[in-house]
Amino acid sequence: LAMLKTLGLNGMRQYIANQMAITLYLRDTKAPGFVVANREALGFNTMLLVIPLAYRDSVKNYEDFLEKANSDPNFLIDANGLVNNLYQKSLEVSRLGCSFSKSFAVTADGRKISGLKYTIVSPHASNRFIDKEFVVLGKILQIVE
Repeated sequence: LAMLKTLGLNGMRQYIANQMAITLYLRDTKAPGFVVANREALGFNTMLLVIPLAYRDSVKNYEDFLEKANSDPNFLIDANGLVNNLYQKSLEVSRLGCSFSKSFAVTADGRKISGLKYTIVSPHASNRFIDKEFVVLGKILQIVE
């Protein structure tokens, strides 16, 4: 309510429109080794999954990720380990604008899928912030692979 009173109705509309634009930009950004798991979600949360190097030629989107996770137990072990290592290393190197989700989703047989959760809510977020975030993600991914 304080935000609405401070920004006014048009200010709130602009704020929400900006947040959605940044969220969509994040979801549309292509970066080697990463795939967005909830591209069609209606809210601000975006789940980013990490694809192990050995699987990057065959896993191009979330559907491929799920198919591989359901058919190859080693893939999910590698993917979950990699995203966990990436997040832990980010805490040492450069704090990312995301949190770690240990069980974003589950496979058909109940194994957990881990990922990075981005919730873009800062009024200062911009496409440039997202671009810089992916540069940092890429550098940390190179370190942990």
